Amino acid sequence: MSEVCLILLSVTVTQLFTSCLGNFLIQPQDSTSVVGEVVIFKCSVNRTDLDSTLLYWSKDKHHLSVNERLVESLDRGVKSRLSVVGNRTLGEYNLQIENIRRTDVGSYVCSYIGLSGGQTSRAASLTVLIPPSEKFPLCFILAQTLRTTGQVDTFWPGQTARLRCVSVGGEPAATLVWKRKNATISSTKTSESIHERVLTPSDNGVAFTCEASSPALKVPKKCEVVPLKLLPSVQIRLMTREVIEGSNATYHCEASAIPKISLISWSFAGREVGFNESERVVVSEDKQFITIIDIRADEDQTSIDCVVSISTGLQSRDTMKMLVTRKPIIATNHRPQHPRVIASRTLTIFLGIPSFM
Repeated sequence: MSEVCLILLSVTVTQLFTSCLGNFLIQPQDSTSVVGEVVIFKCSVNRTDLDSTLLYWSKDKHHLSVNERLVESLDRGVKSRLSVVGNRTLGEYNLQIENIRRTDVGSYVCSYIGLSGGQTSRAASLTVLIPPSEKFPLCFILAQTLRTTGQVDTFWPGQTARLRCVSVGGEPAATLVWKRKNATISSTKTSESIHERVLTPSDNGVAFTCEASSPALKVPKKCEVVPLKLLPSVQIRLMTREVIEGSNATYHCEASAIPKISLISWSFAGREVGFNESERVVVSEDKQFITIIDIRADEDQTSIDCVVSISTGLQSRDTMKMLVTRKPIIATNHRPQHPRVIASRTLTIFLGIPSFM
């Protein structure tokens, strides 16, 4: 008999609990938001006596609203960002929080009280994410040994560069990842990441990128450094003694680079010229030489440019002005012959005619 009573009591409690939960059509759910965004906690009740029902929103057991009205005692900074929205005839009492702040973190519940009783929803937690400070991450290069050349603080292959990436602020802290040509070389979840690398010739001109990623960021933020930046060496040399009008002249582009030259390009009079592109301006197949055919006098002071590049994009340029010597005029030793002038004399004859008286 006691077992039967226990079973009946259990069934009755279960039915009562199910009936109470059934009065909530929608209960608030946990939410994660970034500072500055908008969050809406949804709460809908299924009551036939809505006009006599009071619905409360609370945060950490402190009342925020009664039906659509906010509690008067709320702080002004909080009150200006809260509102209860939704279609009340459908039992919707959604809590909207605008311009989310760190202080909004907490537990939110909606409760109702009616003629036939009341019920409290499940507690919904709000997690607020904070992105890193605006100007971060920042990238730096640290080293113990630097060699000074024409550039300031120039690294050379074989030296060790310490790549430092710093991120400040943010909850949770940003994950910092160092990448070389999109390949990850190190990763850390602290506010600072230092990666040591022994530089090789293939690192010349390569950008090392630090990516700061966080749930509070829609896309990662980046900074980059180029620890090894040795420009190619280039010089144009004239292969003939002088440039004479009507003759041909060949120029050589002498270049070297770390690790190697990948591209040579020539320009004549400001126009780029390639292999087999012109009959008068001829570029060799290996791009090291350029020849100007049948040079004209009006091409004096024309610019010839050679640009050399490596695969990472570092490049150097040299320019030379073409100095054209006019073709000499061959002089003659013969005196010019002048046409002879033959003097003439006019003879005038007067004929006398006698007159007759």
